[in-house]
Amino acid sequence: MSKMSLDSQTAVYRQQIEASEPTLNIQTWEINREGLVNNAVIVNETHVFRFPKHDWAIDHLWQEAKIGRSVTVRTQEDWLKMYETVQEKLFPHLMAFQKEWVHQHFAPVIESPAFIACEQTFINGDLGPYHLLYNSETRRLNGIIDFGTAGMGDPANDFCCLLNEYGESFLHRMSRYYPNMASLIERTRFWAGALELQWLLGGLRYPDDPSWFMVHIGRARDSRPIGSGWHEF
Repeated sequence: MSKMSLDSQTAVYRQQIEASEPTLNIQTWEINREGLVNNAVIVNETHVFRFPKHDWAIDHLWQEAKIGRSVTVRTQEDWLKMYETVQEKLFPHLMAFQKEWVHQHFAPVIESPAFIACEQTFINGDLGPYHLLYNSETRRLNGIIDFGTAGMGDPANDFCCLLNEYGESFLHRMSRYYPNMASLIERTRFWAGALELQWLLGGLRYPDDPSWFMVHIGRARDSRPIGSGWHEF
């Protein structure tokens, strides 16, 4: 999407909402711009409209509406292409030990296509804490929002988001409810590491938006110091 001032952007959003929902009486209006892919417009505290921030995000919205294959699905060819891109774009900024980590991380995919083989299931594709509605009083999940990457895909992708955010000990506790966790853990670890590289590549792709480089802050929360005020689920 072309850049525009916030005022003109708001005007476009309102125009499109009124065109699609002509009977909606707009009384209150709030825009949430925290998302990296979409802006969310909350009308009357009852209706939520999403608008893509990037041209490629438009395809994601169509994919979500069709509930087809998840946009997170990656073939071995996709991973190998990413491996090449990481070497081309990120290696000039990495130290020697970090480059070696990348080589070791991609080794299983390079050595065997079977490493990423899986029985696809319906996944969310982005189970970050910003999409989990957690009630601190009842210590339960009230719900999950944003199914923009949902569809058929690798279940390890959902688990990798949780590993990335809360640490591996959290997944170990979840294994009581997902008995096949052990068979997914190696692929989950790979997805988790690759996810961090994807964020870095996104930062280089959009240098005017430094938030791409800050998504790692606050993750792996099972390693926080005792007394930090964090409570387990």
